[in-house]
Amino acid sequence: MSVLRSNKLTRGLVDSENTPPTILIKGRTTLDASKKRRTRTFHPSPSHRTQKYLIEQAKRKEQMKTKPGSPAAPRFCTFTVARVPQPSQASTPEVEMKDETPAMQEIKIPIQLTRPDYTEVSQAALAAIDPDWEHIAPEYIREKLETLSLSMVDNFYSAPLNLPKDALPESAEVLLKNPHGILPSHLAAVHSATAPPSTLPRKVTVYPVHNALLAAHCSRLPPFAQPKEKPTASADGRINLPIRSMALPAPECFVPLMTYLYTKNSYDLLQALFLEKPPQNLEEDQKEMIPHYATKLGRANTYQGLMLRVIAITGVWKNACALGIFDDGLWDTLDLAWDVITEAFNVAAGQPQFVIQSFKRV
Repeated sequence: MSVLRSNKLTRGLVDSENTPPTILIKGRTTLDASKKRRTRTFHPSPSHRTQKYLIEQAKRKEQMKTKPGSPAAPRFCTFTVARVPQPSQASTPEVEMKDETPAMQEIKIPIQLTRPDYTEVSQAALAAIDPDWEHIAPEYIREKLETLSLSMVDNFYSAPLNLPKDALPESAEVLLKNPHGILPSHLAAVHSATAPPSTLPRKVTVYPVHNALLAAHCSRLPPFAQPKEKPTASADGRINLPIRSMALPAPECFVPLMTYLYTKNSYDLLQALFLEKPPQNLEEDQKEMIPHYATKLGRANTYQGLMLRVIAITGVWKNACALGIFDDGLWDTLDLAWDVITEAFNVAAGQPQFVIQSFKRV
């Protein structure tokens, strides 16, 4: 990548977020050492990510095929549980429930989370951020954004706003947590893709976000329209930003997904998925640690506790599919979390305090 191209990228990002270039020097623009080591050790550089995703996708499709004379590979885990009250937000198409007897029900979850076919972000979406980005490789833009992450993520939070019930306004004012970082460009108004009952208002949560980050990662997100005037922050950190509606299948899981895109910290994502801190070496030593941690979860949690983790994992997975995010680190982390949780169900079967009566792979 030429120096000229690198300068164009940095200038485009800074200009689009309306931040003076000096902020990039003064601000915290790099990950701390431990996070950097974790990211670089377990996830390949952007130049290899597309190929790695495609290879993994091809391998999974091959595993789905049944060879003549061979039994079909198991595709689901099924288990029978005593009927108990379901945890909130447990309704998900990835978890199928069928009645067995009045007191029992069968649960079926996939052995693997499916991966959508790879689609790169469009150059048009990048050019909408800055015309100079039209001919810059998306992988390079994503790599550059990683070095700027901590100057952006400070301002990503749930902004307390009282929005009209009937329609979203074009813009709104929020108070930035770090007005000295790279300023956000938009407010993402996140809500469920499923319309609520007519008697209930639609729940909308607003987050300051950076259009550059979303455009560089989300291949299914339409290009951002540039505001008529670039937003500027006041001395006390107040800023008026245009609102971008985002309908997602699991809006409650938007924060862990976006936080990962900002930081690329897979351990923090695992913590959000498991609702607790997993072992520090879970990623490094998966062969030994997956059964170890799954045993701990399976013995320490009820059916409801494990299902809450299923909801968290499938929520991030559904949002990633809906937005068209193909980051290898994200997908490797989701796969790891899913391997742990399915094994935890297996461990929990037969435990005295648990309600699972049987467990099998079909």
